[in-house]
This record gives sequence, C-alpha cells and structure tokens, in this order.
Amino acid sequence: MMKRLLSACVEASFVQETVYDEIMQEFADFMYAAAKNELENFCVENDHLGTLLCSKMTINCPTAWSVVEMTIVVVTWTAFS
Repeated sequence: MMKRLLSACVEASFVQETVYDEIMQEFADFMYAAAKNELENFCVENDHLGTLLCSKMTINCPTAWSVVEMTIVVVTWTAFS
C-alpha cells in the first residue's frame, strides 16, 4: 500500500522521486520496529492510529512521516466532506 501511495505522490509532484527509496526504507524500518513494540499493544477501541504514527514517526522517520501525514489529512478531509 505504501508503494502505491508513494508512487501517486511522486506522480503528483508532492514527493521528489529522489527520496522514494529513502521513504520506503524509513517506513519499512518503522513498521518492523512498531510491530515489535507499539503495535503489539495497540487497541483499536481506545487508541488512535494517527496519534501513534505522529508520536513515533516524526522522531524516527521524518521523511516517511511527511507522506503519512499528508495521507491522514486527505483521508480526514475526504471523510468529512
């Protein structure tokens, strides 16, 4: 899913193609680490995925966070339109 999203961002010139691999690697590293730690205790009923992603990704993988953040904004905006 991230590949498809990132490809669309590159096509729309929201993300430079030169950072594609860096973003994919940051996201893969984040998901690997999160699966071992934070996501293991994540509760859909009580926790907010956006909050978790923001609190962890802004520090550990800021380049990938910019794409995830943009996606959250677009999805939220679309849901309330």
